[in-house]
Amino acid sequence: MKALVLLELHFYRDRNGEYWSKRLIDYEYLDRYLSVFDEISVCARISTIKENDGSLLKLSGPRVDFVELPDTQGVKATLAKLPQTKRIFKKALAGEDAIIVRAPSMMTFLLYNEIKNSGLPFSIDVALSGTHMFPQSGFPFNILNKGVDRYLKKICMEANGVSYVTEHILQDDYPCRAMVEPDNPDYFTGSFSTIEMKDEHYYQQHWDPNRKPDKFVLVHAGFMDDGRKCQDYVLKAVQKVVERGFNVEMKFIGDGALRPQYEQLARDLHIDKQCTFCGLIRHKQDLFAELRKSHLFVFPTKAEGLPRAILEAMAQGLPCISSPVDGVPELLTDDYLVDWWDVDGYADKICELLSDWPRMVEQSNRNYNKALEYHNDILSQRRKEFYGKLRTLCEHRAVGK
Repeated sequence: MKALVLLELHFYRDRNGEYWSKRLIDYEYLDRYLSVFDEISVCARISTIKENDGSLLKLSGPRVDFVELPDTQGVKATLAKLPQTKRIFKKALAGEDAIIVRAPSMMTFLLYNEIKNSGLPFSIDVALSGTHMFPQSGFPFNILNKGVDRYLKKICMEANGVSYVTEHILQDDYPCRAMVEPDNPDYFTGSFSTIEMKDEHYYQQHWDPNRKPDKFVLVHAGFMDDGRKCQDYVLKAVQKVVERGFNVEMKFIGDGALRPQYEQLARDLHIDKQCTFCGLIRHKQDLFAELRKSHLFVFPTKAEGLPRAILEAMAQGLPCISSPVDGVPELLTDDYLVDWWDVDGYADKICELLSDWPRMVEQSNRNYNKALEYHNDILSQRRKEFYGKLRTLCEHRAVGK
């Protein structure tokens, strides 16, 4: 049995025919599908490069082939190439037994008619609220997000399988047919994060509640592409923390087009000496090593499903502050949630925690134990059960033919 996996990310093919990813996904990630299906086709927008410069993650491997869609950037360019994209996608479906997509996703929405009309069993992984797909503010984006929200509700009711990264929050907003017809074997649902946390990815701090650090290291981790991760709000909050006399260092892990703007903002706020921009850290162990040297994870965010960044920080025993959006309240209690735009609220909460070291130690232990609930041994079994039901539908369909 073979499944096509449609992804929103951009990938690369080198001159030797090997495929590479810039972030998040590598061949090991694809095991969640390969553990159930005999083969998969990864369908994504792909461009060509001469060779890997050492910074890319390898996607190529046994039992995986690739469907190359035009490598467009932005809505206008993607719409201009849509007829060609649809032809390639429709042709690729002829050799598949099932389709797996993520949503909300521009490619999923644009190709949904082809998915539906193929007659193939398909599942959707819901990773984010439709109301947050476009993080920009303003009337046009509000209208777009409302449209995405309605369309996501529709396709969740039509898909054979719907998985959610949350336990209940996204399920409440985007119910699927399996919830309405729980005894219908053609429809099923599941709940699991996309994260992969194994034994070596966990670290308990063992801080001494009686030995408060002389200097606190705060950390944020997130891409700097579109302002969704609110690094500018963190900088403004840190300025207020420094003005109140706290000895802190603020580390930013991640990269993107907005990084120069954030670096300039740090200089404008006169806190550039307290800020370190670490850049993108691609390898997990290097990322976790950096997190383990920190004391507090500060993560205001405009939109999340169930944020990997928070889970990774919790797994290193870090107290965390974030925003009450989407699945974040499933990870953190109300005392550690502050609206993303509330600079004063973040400054107050940071100072409150840094002034109470025993509470920081207590929260470190609480977050570490909470993160254990997302261990890969638990989540991988949930994924196998979910995608196994999709494979069963394929097998029944093959027998029916």
